Amino acid sequence: MPLLLDVRVRTISYFGMLLPLVLLSSMGRGVAAFASPMGAGLLAALLIAAGAMVEDRGGVAHIRAGAALRALAPLLLLAGCAAAATGSRHSRLAWAPPWTFAAVAALLAHIAFCGWRDLAVARDPRHGQRMRFEGFDDASLRMRVRSGEVVIPLDAVRGAERVRLQRGSVVLLRLASRERIGGDAAALPWATLDPLTLVLDEHQLGIDADVFAREALDRAARAGRYRVA
Repeated sequence: MPLLLDVRVRTISYFGMLLPLVLLSSMGRGVAAFASPMGAGLLAALLIAAGAMVEDRGGVAHIRAGAALRALAPLLLLAGCAAAATGSRHSRLAWAPPWTFAAVAALLAHIAFCGWRDLAVARDPRHGQRMRFEGFDDASLRMRVRSGEVVIPLDAVRGAERVRLQRGSVVLLRLASRERIGGDAAALPWATLDPLTLVLDEHQLGIDADVFAREALDRAARAGRYRVA
């Protein structure tokens, strides 16, 4: 699944669709080429790259904006396909080997799937994540993994720090121990070199990393049980 959603793999599908668009439609020269079906396909591929760059800036607003940009790409490609279908060069299809139709169908299926997921992420950045932050209550913070709910007591929190990475931000949530965690603690994203630190990204949290870190510490402090490590 992550491989299918990779930006480079998506771009391959969009560039793969350029050939049938060029074959089925007349293409202008220079800037006029962008008004052709081929231009629509090329602009769709650029939207995928632009959406990834916006998302990598970090923050839930950027994640949603980047996903929304990518969700527009299949619509633009569909417009290009519709324009190509109204062209007058369909006789070229008679020379196409049968496997090319299967290849085009596979490319379109991949593009449609990614567009559907982008639309879901634009609504909720936590969509498709193996672990999701569900919220706080008076004494704990709750996560959702595939095996069910995981409850982390606030008095087990020893620190929360936002760290900026190349692709967005994460929160390093340090805990005193794993023993008091309710649910499948092994399913949580533990740091490789620190078995008591969770690495939570903004897709999993659904809120900005700095907001989550501040809220986790504030709630633990108000409970009167937070202490600095």
